[in-house]
Order: sequence, then structure tokens, then C-alpha cells
Amino acid sequence: MSRDLLLLLVETISGLEEDNFSLEVISETNRAVVTFNNPNDVERFLTESKSNKSFQKQGLIGRLLERCQSVRVENLTSNIPEDMLELYFEKWAGPAKDITVFHEEQAAIVTFHAAEVVETTLNKHHVIGKVPVNVYPYYESLGTALYGKERPMWKMPDPFIECVHSAVWKFLSMKRQLSPITDQMKAHFCQVDMDSPEVKLSPLPTLLRQKGLTSKHVDGWKQNALIVFRDIMAKFAVFECFVSAPAWKAVEKEVRSVVKEDAVLAMDVSKGSLTVAGLAEDTKRLREEGGVL
Repeated sequence: MSRDLLLLLVETISGLEEDNFSLEVISETNRAVVTFNNPNDVERFLTESKSNKSFQKQGLIGRLLERCQSVRVENLTSNIPEDMLELYFEKWAGPAKDITVFHEEQAAIVTFHAAEVVETTLNKHHVIGKVPVNVYPYYESLGTALYGKERPMWKMPDPFIECVHSAVWKFLSMKRQLSPITDQMKAHFCQVDMDSPEVKLSPLPTLLRQKGLTSKHVDGWKQNALIVFRDIMAKFAVFECFVSAPAWKAVEKEVRSVVKEDAVLAMDVSKGSLTVAGLAEDTKRLREEGGVL
């Protein structure tokens, strides 16, 4: 659902123009937060939305957001001690109920005992360890902070091609292993098109719907997908033997009786080479039993 359509829907139901509220779309979880300048407009909007046909047609559900008791602190120095954060916020805001530090993201979530402390914290400019930091309201029910106009707009990574050996691809097709590989890659937000040996890997839309999405998830998607895919493909192997056409004709039946369905055999008469592809352990065994070949 586009932001423009949602914005128009909110204006229609509330009877207000955009300068009377703010709209923040959280695309990764299919949610949006509307903050009204006048608190009285909140209940009125929730009541009207329940009977609005367009709102219902879109399958939308409105609810009152809980009072914020946590903040997300960003742009922290690497490996900042949790004790420093605890003492800093105790000094400038009040004792923290809980602090969770994400060193790789240079961020932390600080939860306070009372919502009033959050409001005080958000209205201050913060410098921790001589470094200016950004502080945003964090909602546990949303699994994210609200950034307002500073909210990052994620771009879906581009698809890429990873080639597999044609003999390995033929073996996977024969053994009906293409679908299981595709299913394994879905867990890593990756759609795999294995209609040919030139395998196309594309990000799934769910990549941008992860809870707590960061640039690390988006920027690192390709590398992660490539590592996982190559790990899967490492279970399969291929090797070549040089065999003349007359020799192959003489031993083909015997070789196939040894190989059975453990591997795919592809003879290229023009090059005088026999390609063997299958599970890595099976191809290793067949290579060691290469007396037949």
C-alpha cells in the first residue's frame, strides 16, 4: 500500500489536512503510525475508522499505541560499556529499568520505569563520551523506533547470478533437489530461480519486513545468500575423465552398472571427456574406484 494512498485515507477519515498529523510508514512490518497534533483527534479517528468502508476494504486495523517507555540510542562509539550508558541516563534522565546494547549496530535500547522520563530524554541533546548520539522513541509492540522524517528508506538489493556446473544442475534436476534447495534459501530471504545452470538469486519482500531491520541486514543480504547457497552446493561435486569414443563405447554399460543412480554421466565425444556429477561423497568414491573408468 503506497504512502500516498494511506495518507489520503487518514485525511478522509479524520477530516484533517496533513499539517495536523504526522504519518510514519514502517514498511518492514506492514504498519504505520499516525501521530495527531490534537490528542482528541486520536479517539475520533479510531472510532470513525471502524465503520469506514475504504479502511475496512484495505484490511486495516487501528489501535491506540501504548505510551513509550524505551528509547533507541544510535551512533554510539564502538564497544561502549553498558555501565557508561547506565550512569549517563541515570544522571540526565533517571534510573534505567533495562539496557540492551547492540555493539555491531552501535546502538542500544534503554527502557525506563516511567513514560515521563522518555519525554524528558527525547527533548534533550545528548553527547556520550564526547560523541553526539541520536535518541528516538522505541516501541516494543512495533519492534522498532519511530524516526519521523529521519526514518531510513530501504532499497531492495539487486538480484544476481551464480553459475553451477551444468552436470551438477542436471543431477539436481534428476534427483528432484531443485525445490528443496529453493526452500532452504527462503529462510535467508532469498528466492532462487534454478530453471537453468545460471541460477538467479533474488531478495524476497520479507527481507524488508524483518523486526529490527538495519542497514546490516540489507547491505549484507547478497553476501549472506551467496555463502549459504555455496555451502549447499558444496555438498555436490563434479569431475572429468578423458575417454576416447571407442573406449567409452566398450565400457559404457559396465560404468553405468557401477555408477547406477549415484551420479549423472555426460560423455562429450568431441572432447573425449566424461563428466561425472553427484553428491560429493559419491563422486569421491567413484573417482577412487576409477579403475573401471
